[in-house]
Amino acid sequence: MKKYTLTLFFILYITFCFSNIYLEFYETPLKDALKEIEEKSDSVILTVPSIKGVKSKIINTVDVKNALDILLYGTPYDYKIVDDDVYIIGNFDYFRKSFAANSTQIMFENLDLSKVSHVLSLLNQRVSQIPNTTNIVVFGNDSLSYSIENFFRYLDENAGENKDILYLSLHEISQDVFDYLLLLEGVSENNLLDNKDSIGFLENYFSYLTELKKVDYFETFQHAQKKSENSVIKENILDLVGIETQVEFTNLVSSNQNNYFLLEKDEEYYILVLSIINLYNISKNYKTTDSEDLFFIKMNINYNFNTGNYLPTSIVTFYGNELGVSSDFKNYISFLFRTNLFEKFRIGVSLENEEEVLNVKLLLDDYEKFDRFDLYGVLQINNQINNLDNILNSIRGLDYDLFLINDFKIGEKEKLQILTFPGIGVEIPKDGKSALHFNFAVMGGLQLERMKISLSYSFYHEIHSINLSFNF
Repeated sequence: MKKYTLTLFFILYITFCFSNIYLEFYETPLKDALKEIEEKSDSVILTVPSIKGVKSKIINTVDVKNALDILLYGTPYDYKIVDDDVYIIGNFDYFRKSFAANSTQIMFENLDLSKVSHVLSLLNQRVSQIPNTTNIVVFGNDSLSYSIENFFRYLDENAGENKDILYLSLHEISQDVFDYLLLLEGVSENNLLDNKDSIGFLENYFSYLTELKKVDYFETFQHAQKKSENSVIKENILDLVGIETQVEFTNLVSSNQNNYFLLEKDEEYYILVLSIINLYNISKNYKTTDSEDLFFIKMNINYNFNTGNYLPTSIVTFYGNELGVSSDFKNYISFLFRTNLFEKFRIGVSLENEEEVLNVKLLLDDYEKFDRFDLYGVLQINNQINNLDNILNSIRGLDYDLFLINDFKIGEKEKLQILTFPGIGVEIPKDGKSALHFNFAVMGGLQLERMKISLSYSFYHEIHSINLSFNF
């Protein structure tokens, strides 16, 4: 008997020696129990704000996942591992299951959902896109679902208009999520999340960390640079969320991106999301890539260092089409026309007449946007026509150039813009050897109230030039 007693004692001793999580709970609030596991295991445990309940449990384990399994057994909650020793606790299917019985399908005629994906990602507790369609389903039959429906119907009805609106949504978070985001952020100005670590973590796990409370939008945002209008919108936000904010609208990031603010009131914690949405950009028919204007005029003058000649140019852009004319008022004149073949892809033709020789260039270009840079590629098929009877034999070759575009905006209102265009190209003549060449350009632009002034230098096809342009 003594032998069995010693064996049992030895087993219990070994168990307790190698256990680093030993906790006893009796009618302990679930939030407090999770906090104790977090402290005992040196991990980070984040919860949804609505977590509730009490637990009576003895936990004796070496693994934090086992501890969570034991504690959460018999509750509606589960956990997700989002990083090394970082866990999120919540009822992740609650909203869809609760509101699935009441849902409304919305079909869009004008709205391109891909252009508002940054907003859809905030609302997926209440909104789901139907696979292989451009339709969405809004879950629920309450004031929040009505607000979401009204917002998307407004976008569809007004997509294509050349104006900005301000989107707003309020999401509740727990105190531990609030504190963790502040930890990742470091120093926060006006409670705006600006650090890539805090923003990245929040966006990756947004639906797990937050609970949607309110959705709204302001049509008058295009006038928010005026202090009076800025104050009116702040008052409207105060009425909507019940919390005074220090938002400066001129500091919001560019169109169709989210701005996140941390808010606190009476021991309740929230994420306020603001986003500028340009209605013209979100239309299915939106195709232009280099301007958000329906119509503008560009005047520029180019100086060629190789020849020492000046060349004035006038360009008119209308609904994605581009028409330009250049002339030195002596022997040279050229015409350019480009149009959108489909989204991000344009086709054009250039006619150049110089000393009774007609140069015809067929242009195909493509513009692709990425997170940190843009790519612009242009294919040019060159023809030289000396005799109309010999048009079919006039092809001289083709060129292809690819540019990597970096965009830097400076100043409080991002009025000063600097772009760099490093690139490579290949020239394939009809007769002769192909050749690679290096291209480079840099441009500085200043946005004024009614005009943009740009000055650029380029080294293109071994030609040095500078260009001064005025966009109206």
